[in-house]
Amino acid sequence: MKSAFNSFYKNYKEYILFAILLLISISLLTINADSKIRKFKAIAFGHFAIVSAGVSEIIDWSEDSKDFKKLQELNAKLTLENTLLKSRVIENNKLRAMLGFKNQKLYPLIAGEVVSKHGSVFNGQFIINLGTRDSITKGMPVITEKGIVGMVTNVSDKFSTVNHIYNSEFNVAVTFAENNTEGILSWNGRTLIVRNIPTTTHVEKDYKVITSDFSTIFPAKIPVGKVSRVESSAAGLLSDIVIVPFEEIESVGNIFVMKINKQELFLNTTPNTSKDKEE
Repeated sequence: MKSAFNSFYKNYKEYILFAILLLISISLLTINADSKIRKFKAIAFGHFAIVSAGVSEIIDWSEDSKDFKKLQELNAKLTLENTLLKSRVIENNKLRAMLGFKNQKLYPLIAGEVVSKHGSVFNGQFIINLGTRDSITKGMPVITEKGIVGMVTNVSDKFSTVNHIYNSEFNVAVTFAENNTEGILSWNGRTLIVRNIPTTTHVEKDYKVITSDFSTIFPAKIPVGKVSRVESSAAGLLSDIVIVPFEEIESVGNIFVMKINKQELFLNTTPNTSKDKEE
């Protein structure tokens, strides 16, 4: 009821005031000549105007307060919606990237998820929710949309164990994309490193590292990481190249297992004659 009155008064207050003033004016016309009446009329109109203005301000303030609260509520809703939309955009972009990556590869990719992470500093592993029922076999490469993650080492019906790149048993033949220099990437418990690169070979920070054409476990040109720094040996003849992977292994959630025929891959590569071997 109060809200209806406020709304009615707000919409028609000018007409109401006009009608009241008109009635008072008409009633006083007959005695308008009396000076005391004129004085009383002036005082009455003055007080009426003050009271009317005060009432109008109170009602306007009440309406403004309600509008402000509505705006606050709307702003909160928009903030929540904006946050939700941002998270969905990030998720959508990631899924799009994964789908794009999937469409670019010649080998079939089987999508899965990491369900557990374990292992030591030297031998990092995680378990994925894919197994023999998904046609997973030992030795299949594991990747994300960013690049290499690891390789399947053990398989059960529903799950598989993966040795990721932070595992001393995981070695992969790589190439520095800028100059086609070949090497073997391995984990020493502290860093990913490509050892024994001649110091005469020019390698700079941020050089891109990809899988080698000579790799017998990974297809060629899969992204691996980039050069972090170059460390020269004491003799000054060879360098060790420290690599930072493109994928953050600690936060990996969604993965792809590459369904590769190992024999076909081996026949399509040149045997690796490097001192170190892939595993």
